[in-house]
Amino acid sequence: MTKLEQITDRYQKGYITDVQLSRYVALGIITQEQADAIVAVISVKS
Repeated sequence: MTKLEQITDRYQKGYITDVQLSRYVALGIITQEQADAIVAVISVKS
């Protein structure tokens, strides 16, 4: 499982907040586009 997949899974479960997701971007672990995609997918599912 890639780091992106781990973050996506944890975000879906509510274990990662929007602030934490932004921190992953700031640290260079994921890109802003990937973070936006994670949030968009979750928004569609809700």
